[in-house]
Amino acid sequence: VPDNMRATLEADPNLDIEIKDLSIFCGLIFNYEKGQCTDVNLRNAILACLDMNSLMLAAQGAEDLYYLNPSVTSTKSKWFYDESLGKYNNPDIDKAKEYLAKSSYDGSPLVFITTKDNAYMYKTALAVSDMVKAAGIAMDIQVYDNATLKEYRMNPDKFDMFSCALGEKVDPTQIAFLEDGWAGFYKSEKKDELLAKMSAETNFDKRYEYWQELTKLLYEDLPNITFGERRVVEVKRKSVHDTFDTVQKYYWNIWVD
Repeated sequence: VPDNMRATLEADPNLDIEIKDLSIFCGLIFNYEKGQCTDVNLRNAILACLDMNSLMLAAQGAEDLYYLNPSVTSTKSKWFYDESLGKYNNPDIDKAKEYLAKSSYDGSPLVFITTKDNAYMYKTALAVSDMVKAAGIAMDIQVYDNATLKEYRMNPDKFDMFSCALGEKVDPTQIAFLEDGWAGFYKSEKKDELLAKMSAETNFDKRYEYWQELTKLLYEDLPNITFGERRVVEVKRKSVHDTFDTVQKYYWNIWVD
């Protein structure tokens, strides 16, 4: 439900309004295979420009509809680890310019593909484009329907970065962009080694140590940027009970007065 509808819906005595945590992460994924964003200094320059509170407010419309979260695991997850090497939500234009000076960026617009089908994706793409201007980075925001976005993100000739929404997995080894062949084409021998160790290990504490290493690696390699964790507004009639609490919608055990 769009945030601008909340006041009207909350005034309806027949409705219940509830904010739910569905562990959906808002962010972007870089083209790791081809183009200017293969340069880690350029990727770091972009991250150094970003005010995550402003981005998530643009995405969600209200401060109670998001959590700042540098990870791709929920703040409530047993896998949560908030290490970002000091890079998350630490906007510093001078630092961004330092990264940019070390990069191979030639000043041409970076292609950022997004969609209005998910309004928060489009809004954050615009906000990112505006924030990076101060460091001298130009972006070409290209808007497509969601189906075309999903098609183009698998073609390294079509983008430098794309809007993404990642849902939390039961196990972080299942996170989509960690697969070599998934959109963004993130490849890393150390990443593959840590994923293999996690897959072969059964002890949670040991697996969590590997995940901590992998989380740090993600901020070293920077294949993606997580802006934060979205919360959603659920609206239902007061007579409806026990609705779902996950991204995957289910309807068993729901009952009506």
